[in-house]
Amino acid sequence: MTLIKIENDGQRIASTNYWDTPNAKAGYAYMSINAGAYRLLIPPSQEEWVKDMVTASEVVITRGPWMAQGKRDAYELLFDDHSDSPFALHMMAGQWERNPSDADLGWKGIMVIYTAKGPAATFGRVYYRKGSIPCLKPAPRG
Repeated sequence: MTLIKIENDGQRIASTNYWDTPNAKAGYAYMSINAGAYRLLIPPSQEEWVKDMVTASEVVITRGPWMAQGKRDAYELLFDDHSDSPFALHMMAGQWERNPSDADLGWKGIMVIYTAKGPAATFGRVYYRKGSIPCLKPAPRG
């Protein structure tokens, strides 16, 4: 397994080797967290996801057992555009640099979407909760 290295500049990713890793080449997204920012790295083969993500006004992150994957620890990222079919991305916990803590529950932080070209979108509202995967429910209003 290739170690993913990220050089931080506060919330910004200054550099990373992610784009050259086997996981990126295989099409797996990766999540990094630093300084109150969730940073989602989208592999080049999946950059078309971004056009579906940017319609959202907020991102809802749910962590919990993924029933269809043998109850393995996983995440759902729901890009809530308040439509009947918002874009959702499901990721195994191993695709995250680290897990958020219970102190991160609720409306906290921002999310920046990165492609190999740099930042592609920023969301100012992120809601983190625990539940089971898939969840596909919007965040509580507030």
